[in-house]
Amino acid sequence: YPGVNPVSVEAIQDVIQQGVGYNEISQAIHPIIGKPFLHFHPCMSKELLQSTSK
Repeated sequence: YPGVNPVSVEAIQDVIQQGVGYNEISQAIHPIIGKPFLHFHPCMSKELLQSTSK
């Protein structure tokens, strides 16, 4: 949601430093607070956990 969420995939990449891209990160509206947020895409969670646990 451009212009709404101050957190970008690039900011997440800086924090994680594992080359996380748009295939691993999704943006959605939080079901409880109703604000946009970034979350790890469920289809890639196995690969993400393996790469960050090293």
